[in-house]
Amino acid sequence: EYGLGIAVAMQLIDDLSAHRFAVYTGAYFPWRQVFPLPAAIYSAFLVGEVVLLVLFFAGRYTRLAAFGLAALLFVDNLVSFLNHRLLMSIVMGLVALRPAPGGWHSAIGRTKGLYYNLDVIRFQISVVYICTAIHKMHSGFLSGEVLYNMFDMLLVYRPPFGLLLLERWLMDPAVCRVLAVATVAVELGLGIGLNSRALSGVLLPVAAALHITFAVLMPSIWVFTFLMLVCLIVFVPDRLPAAGTYTLYHNHSATWPRLLPWIVWP
Repeated sequence: EYGLGIAVAMQLIDDLSAHRFAVYTGAYFPWRQVFPLPAAIYSAFLVGEVVLLVLFFAGRYTRLAAFGLAALLFVDNLVSFLNHRLLMSIVMGLVALRPAPGGWHSAIGRTKGLYYNLDVIRFQISVVYICTAIHKMHSGFLSGEVLYNMFDMLLVYRPPFGLLLLERWLMDPAVCRVLAVATVAVELGLGIGLNSRALSGVLLPVAAALHITFAVLMPSIWVFTFLMLVCLIVFVPDRLPAAGTYTLYHNHSATWPRLLPWIVWP
C-alpha cells in the first residue's frame, strides 16, 4: 500500500513538474482530447488527489481514500491516456476492497489475514504481461525494427546513460532482433510462470531485472517501472487457505531457488 501510494504521488509530481495538465485540459493540442476537462475542474481533481493521498498515507479512512483515488485516476485517464495510470486506478480500487486493518502502520507484523484482493491484483498483473507480449507479436517488433528505431531515436534526441554505454551493440540489427524475441518470450513467461509456486522465486528477479533494464534504456518510464516493481510484491506471499494467512513460500526442491525469494523480499 505504501509503494502504490508512492507511485501515484510520483505520477502526480511528474505531471505537475512537466505542466502536462495544459495538454490534458486541451489548452495545448485541443484536437487531442475527446472529452477535454476545463482547467478549473482538472485543478480540483489534482487538489482532491493530494488530499486523498495524505489520508491514504496517514492510514485514515484508507478504504474511502483508496476508492477516491481509484475514481480520480480513472477519470484523469480519460484525458491523459496513460496505460499505467489506468493500472494504478485498477490496483488502487482492488486495494480498497480490503486494505490493511487500522492502517498498515499498525498492522505490519501484528495482523495477518486472507487478502483475496491480492489474488485479483496478481491476476491483473499477469494479464498485463500476457497482453503486452501479444501486442508485440507482429513482424515490425519481432524483426527488431521497432527496437532499432527506438534506440536510434533515443541516441539522437535524448540518450540515456545506459544506452550510450551499449550504443554499438544495441544498434546491431541482429542484436535488436534477438532482444525483441527475448522480450516477448520473457513477458509471456512472466505472465504465466509468476503464478507458479515453484517458479515464482526464480522469475521475480527476472521480472525486476526486465523492468530496471527498460528504465535504464528508455527515458521517462521510471513511474511505470516503480509501479510494476511494487506490484510484483503480490507474487511473493503465498496464500495458505487452511490457516487463512499469507506466508513467504519456499521451494524445497533445491537450495538456490529457496534463497531467491529472501534476496528479492527486502
